[in-house]
This record gives sequence, C-alpha cells and structure tokens, in this order.
Amino acid sequence: MSKLANTQSIENLKSAILCGIDAWERAGKEVVSLLDEGGMSLEDIEQAADSDLITVDVLSQFERIGRKQVIPKLLVMDFPAASFLQRLPYSEQGRLMSGSVELLVIRDSGTDCLNVQCRDLTRDQCKQVFSSKGVRSLSAQRAFMEDRRKKLPCNAGLPAWQIKNGKVIFNSACELSRKELSIILSQLA
Repeated sequence: MSKLANTQSIENLKSAILCGIDAWERAGKEVVSLLDEGGMSLEDIEQAADSDLITVDVLSQFERIGRKQVIPKLLVMDFPAASFLQRLPYSEQGRLMSGSVELLVIRDSGTDCLNVQCRDLTRDQCKQVFSSKGVRSLSAQRAFMEDRRKKLPCNAGLPAWQIKNGKVIFNSACELSRKELSIILSQLA
C-alpha cells in the first residue's frame, strides 16, 4: 500500500471514530429522552431493545453521556488518568483532558512540584493527584503520600531494622512484637 493510500486510510479511520463518538452523543440524548420524557427505566429500555448490545450497564454509560456527566472521548481513551477524569465534573474533564496537573515529588533533598500532562500520569500518580472529589492540592498530595507510607508493611523492600556497631537502626516506622524486640536485644548482647 502506498504512503498516500495509508494517509487516506488513517484519515478515514479518524473520521469513523469521530462519527462513532457523535453517534454516542446522539444515543445518550435518546436514552435521557426515554428516561425523562418517556417515563421508562433503564431496565425497560433494555427489555424493549431486545439486543445483546443494549444492557443496563451500557445504557447507564449513555445516560451519563446524555446528561453531560462524562465526555464521550474519555470512554475510549486508554491512559490511566482517563478513568479518574470520568469522576470529575464535566467542565473539569474537558479542561484536564488535554491539560496538566501539579504533581508533588518527594526526593531525598526535598520536594519538587511538576506540571504533568494528565495523559502522562502513571496509575500510582493518578491515585496521588485525584481524590473522589477532584484534584488534590499539593498539601493534600503530601498528606496522601505520608498516609500511604505509614500503611506500608515494615518489610517493604528493606528489613524493619538492622544492627550496626551495637546500635539498632530502624529503616522505617513499624510495629514490633515482643518476639522481634527480644531478637533485637539478644543480637545487641
């Protein structure tokens, strides 16, 4: 296939996807109309449609689209933040879909604040940046990270303690049992 033919095929693909998203918006409006004006429930619509493709779960997504609760493009985007963005208000979804957020990074030498495109955030960074209510402030991100660090088990990568030159060095905050304390004491003796 020639480069020109590939270019045309790519344009056809993009056009088809955009037409599909437009169709989703029309379907969303129809679902909302059937619910609000037709007095139907999602279950009623599912039964009346009599199709394997039209289930209550699918209809609920179309209802969200029709009520302008979710931007349809977010339903097909595959970067980790897409699922977090869907929980935000519609206006925030649009702003952040192609925008950036502040990300707190803790380093040995202190902290940094990075502006990161939402599509570039990792899943763990998304958990840090987004709460169920929206985007966390830098101080809320710090609190989230500290809380998460406290919940890590003592042996997450390092031993809970080590003994050097007759001293106990704790590698992280942890809880110790009597048995573990007695082991430490016996190693110090």
